[in-house]
Amino acid sequence: MSVEEQEVIQKLADERIQILQLRDEKIQMERDLATASITLQNKVHAIASKNIQSLDSKYSALITKIQRAISAQQRLNSVKASQRYK
Repeated sequence: MSVEEQEVIQKLADERIQILQLRDEKIQMERDLATASITLQNKVHAIASKNIQSLDSKYSALITKIQRAISAQQRLNSVKASQRYK
């Protein structure tokens, strides 16, 4: 084999190694991206769950207040009605 052929073969081997390294880097970047995406999805889910729990608590408190107001109004109506018939 001539020196020129050996140089071409060495250059091709070096390029192959570089291509394989780039492929490995790409695969690692894809894994990192997938991991970051999963982490982001988990955080979004946690935030959404927390917001839903907060809203649920607020609505529960509001419903309780409304029920108390209705009950108070019914008692007041009963008192007014009983006073009319006296």
